[in-house]
Amino acid sequence: MEKSAKTDKKRSPIAAFLLNLVFYPAGYVYVGKTGLGITIYVVLAVLSVATFLLSINFPPGVYGLTRHVGPAYGAIFLLTLGLSAHAAYLAREKRERLKGLRLWAAGVGLPLLLYAIALVLGPNYWPYPAYNIPSESGTPTILNGDMVVAKGSKTHCGTIAPKAGDVVIYRRQATSYIKRLVGMPGDSVRFDRGVLIINGKPVSQKVEDQTKINLGGFTTKADVVRETMPNGKSYLIELVDRSQPPENTQPVTLGQDQYFFVGDNRDNSLDSRFDGPTTKDNLCGVAVKIVYSSAPSHIGMKP
Repeated sequence: MEKSAKTDKKRSPIAAFLLNLVFYPAGYVYVGKTGLGITIYVVLAVLSVATFLLSINFPPGVYGLTRHVGPAYGAIFLLTLGLSAHAAYLAREKRERLKGLRLWAAGVGLPLLLYAIALVLGPNYWPYPAYNIPSESGTPTILNGDMVVAKGSKTHCGTIAPKAGDVVIYRRQATSYIKRLVGMPGDSVRFDRGVLIINGKPVSQKVEDQTKINLGGFTTKADVVRETMPNGKSYLIELVDRSQPPENTQPVTLGQDQYFFVGDNRDNSLDSRFDGPTTKDNLCGVAVKIVYSSAPSHIGMKP
């Protein structure tokens, strides 16, 4: 009878609540509902993936929430409180007690394993990582503070196959950059009074508007120019002074593993005109959509 009493002893609701609150799903394991805890964990993981995929196709979605940290974390905290309260409620029922190694393996080892899988697989294998834009080098299309989703990987670079005119995330000395790809392997690239010249042929440019931009702490006028690559890819750039050195360069002939990048804000961008071409193994992602922007009309746009 003594053994049966120990087996049927109720678990502490407070302990179940705190375990789920701090280290989900340890609270469910504690009350003998390991299967339920894992099931909810898997369901939440699937719903999270589905939410992000829907947000990519119908932005801003969840990406808009990430710009407002308070409501986003508030929603997560309320969900955690609910699951913790549920574990506390279940603790009032009689459950089989876990002892010794079984308790440590289920209560600590299982949550550690689940979180380790999420941490490893998330950044390494999630095919649509998001990037916050910290500069104005991509204006007028990509603004400072925008969020862009790219197809690729933040940790496994060198596997993408971008096309001329694509906006690409690449790395140089452990720093990520996002620029427009204008020179492919084997191309000869130069600039003449702001006109991009590829393999001796000028790329089509048409002035569409004028705007004011911040350049070196001063506000100045800039031409908004539509540039169209030979493959038909078209986008807007900003040009201030076509006589400056960045807009007049010597030809650069790219090797079979080299790519040439420039920012759309041509007079306010640190790019291949200054630090040279980039090799394929440093190309990490191709921007596929702007999912958050201070300019609502830009949300959903492919840059």
